[in-house]
Amino acid sequence: MTSAAADLGRRAPGRALRVVLIAFYNYQSHALRIFHPLLRQRGHDVHSIFFKNYFTYAEPTRKDCELVVDLVAHLRPDLVGMSVWSTYFELAGRLSREIRARTSPVIIWGGVHAQICPEDCLAYADIVCRGEGEYVLTELTDRMSRGQDFADLAGCWVRRGDQVWKNPARPLIEDLDVLPLPDLSPENKYYLAFDFWRDVAAWDRDAVSYDVMMQRGCPYRCTFCIHSFARPQAQGLGSYVRRRSVAHVMQELRAAVTARPKLQVIAISDDIFAPSRPWLEEFCAVYRREIGLPFIMYSYPGMVDERKVALMRSAGLWATTMGIQSGSERIRRDCYERATSNDSILEACRIFARHGVVRNLDFIGDNPYETEEDRWQTLDLLIRLPKPFYFNYFSLTFFPGVPLTERALRDGLIQPSDVEHVAQKGYRLWGKSLRHARSPAELCWDVLYAMAVHGVPRFLIERLARAEFFRRNVYAFARLMRAVEILARYKSRVVDALAGRPNLLWLYKRDANRSDTPAQISVQPNFGRSPLSAPMEATSDA
Repeated sequence: MTSAAADLGRRAPGRALRVVLIAFYNYQSHALRIFHPLLRQRGHDVHSIFFKNYFTYAEPTRKDCELVVDLVAHLRPDLVGMSVWSTYFELAGRLSREIRARTSPVIIWGGVHAQICPEDCLAYADIVCRGEGEYVLTELTDRMSRGQDFADLAGCWVRRGDQVWKNPARPLIEDLDVLPLPDLSPENKYYLAFDFWRDVAAWDRDAVSYDVMMQRGCPYRCTFCIHSFARPQAQGLGSYVRRRSVAHVMQELRAAVTARPKLQVIAISDDIFAPSRPWLEEFCAVYRREIGLPFIMYSYPGMVDERKVALMRSAGLWATTMGIQSGSERIRRDCYERATSNDSILEACRIFARHGVVRNLDFIGDNPYETEEDRWQTLDLLIRLPKPFYFNYFSLTFFPGVPLTERALRDGLIQPSDVEHVAQKGYRLWGKSLRHARSPAELCWDVLYAMAVHGVPRFLIERLARAEFFRRNVYAFARLMRAVEILARYKSRVVDALAGRPNLLWLYKRDANRSDTPAQISVQPNFGRSPLSAPMEATSDA
């Protein structure tokens, strides 16, 4: 064990604290899964609350909020930490305000929105963490356990009344192996979905997918993404892109396979999975030998290499999600700062297709900078892409602080109410395709894109696109294409069933959303297994 790892694992010097951690719409939350064991190994009583999950994007109900506030009040924590994305800013603020009315913990916010909008967050939190949280939480709890002041805590902004301390940033964690492995146990974990607490042990036992993050940072700065903000902010603080060792990753995956015996797929959550060849060769060899499950990952067109894809395929690569965003090279270059050609995108998709890798291709719609010509180019690319593939069509979300949002605000193309912490489009999964709520003009393009994805011949698409009959009856065409999409999904499941293999994309989505099954309901299951401890006393060296 390195000295840094030993320091993180050392028991806190003062009294033990009770800490509550909260993540929103993210049961796999990589942050909480590390913070929980980190603070527990230092002797603190840690409880993690997972407020809903991916694909359960309904807006929170009054009952949801009351259940969480009641639980936190019952636990009476010294410290409450929240991981806050922009979509959930209003929710986090509401919970913080109501928790503070019932009990009196120190409240710290971290996550993407805390980095970008610390002033707004300090309206609800005492502390805002503006970078990586592991050493911040370690030092904060050390100081709190000894009754020391934390106003000058590095890496944070701290509010006391009307005064705010804007403290300097911390260096990035260079060696990620010093961090504890994610906590996969059900102890002191609470999962809220659809107005009920779920049985965490049963939920984990039945899981068919597992998310692992091997890297921090991204080599790109797409203008709509948090990295376009965070990377410049981290200038001079160390290497922005860092990767765990293969040995450290495999420890986690072995533990996951043991703890979740029904696993059928591993999802690599790195922003872009494009490691160096020596790391990749070692990973593929060990993964194939010790895990052997199909895995999915995120890729970038310009970084797709035939030999690397073949290597990953032999280890179990089953599917990739690739961000294409637009078929217009102008939009990708001038709007998103993604300097890739359509030829490179086509070649990347052909490489994956040759090796039998399923493609999930992300596109962005509702971009106010797009012209009619840009849309025709997107349609052309969709027609040319090798079939079949999954088409993920998202409505452009304007996250606060990133360059694209700032540009659109300056150009008067959006209003402050369109920025995500106000608009909260995330509750609607950002998707827009083939919905009746779309305007006729938008729906026309949605239908044409869907036709291209499902292999309708080019001549027919182009003829329809110029036909008045199509525009007058676009809602009927939208219904037709929705039916085609449903049939295509069932066809893929039937083909997989006949081939004797699971349809992993369907299983992955179903796994994340299975809490809507009544049989899964178990109200407040963890209270019996994790009773409140007696009031904690200070240790002799406090």
